Amino acid sequence: MDKREYWIDIAKSLGIFLVVLGHTSINENLKTFIYSFHMPLFFTISGFLFKTSDNFKNFFIKRFKRFIIPYFLFSLITYIFWILVSGRYGSGLVTEIGYMKPLIGSILGLSHGGYLIHNISLWFLYVLFFIEIIYFFLLKIKMFKVIIAISLILSIIGYLISNILKVKLIYGLEKVFVAQTFFLTGFIFRKINYQTRIKGLNIYKTIFLFLVFLSINLFLTKVNGFVDLVGNLFGRNYIIYLLNGIVGSLMILTFSLFLEKSGIKNMIFEVVSKSTIYILGFHEQIISIVFGMIFIIFKIPPETYKNVLLLNIIISIGDVLFIGGIYYITLKIKTKIYKKL
Repeated sequence: MDKREYWIDIAKSLGIFLVVLGHTSINENLKTFIYSFHMPLFFTISGFLFKTSDNFKNFFIKRFKRFIIPYFLFSLITYIFWILVSGRYGSGLVTEIGYMKPLIGSILGLSHGGYLIHNISLWFLYVLFFIEIIYFFLLKIKMFKVIIAISLILSIIGYLISNILKVKLIYGLEKVFVAQTFFLTGFIFRKINYQTRIKGLNIYKTIFLFLVFLSINLFLTKVNGFVDLVGNLFGRNYIIYLLNGIVGSLMILTFSLFLEKSGIKNMIFEVVSKSTIYILGFHEQIISIVFGMIFIIFKIPPETYKNVLLLNIIISIGDVLFIGGIYYITLKIKTKIYKKL
């Protein structure tokens, strides 16, 4: 894994684009399709890329810097944006929610009931942080069957807490227990060298496999209905939810490998891939600004272009490229400054 995997860049870029698109004013059918796999995809990729360390202290510090510090920084910035801008118009008003609720939600990692109204997407960061902490210890176990068994038990516990007890824990721990299933799946994909197996196929077989995964995903999505991990919504059947999340992830990973095999190694994918955490942290604010500008200039509310897919795609691509571009320019400026020092 030392060599850069361009297909991972492509998969992360496609995934974050779908996250952004899912938060625009798209119709419910497309939203249901995207939500069936877009967050499982990122947990799967994280599991695929996961590397353990013998030193827990160093591991913890690195993960804290990677996930928790950005979480609080993004939360603070977008909380201020919510107070000054987005919380003054539409739903989720400051006057309805109050100033303290989002602060409490940010500190305790609560994403329900308006506790993370200023930036609901940030739940992913603390959930992934705790998953990686769990797997630091879990992967020390020599017998892989035991690891799988523990993962399944945790997944069942997550389901029971979420859907039977209907309890929402601090730091989304019930989501941690559910989402770690996808994380382990990604780790297994790396263990069996999934990418090497797909790279060994010709382009036609690869695209055929993608179409198979797409067909299965569409069928399971139709059967299971709308799902949303942040809301602990798993559709009609939890097992189908897990299976469809895995199938959907395989769909995107296989398509990304197909694009790499086709010779697509554009720098844009690499930039977007490296800036996914920033896109996650600020894309909703960009969408709010764009929707607000459209309303102010053209007097068109978002509801009226709910089915205008092309417009929402353009907004999503622009959002991703804008934040990715800022990241790239900032990185170049920092590099030049460091060279002069």
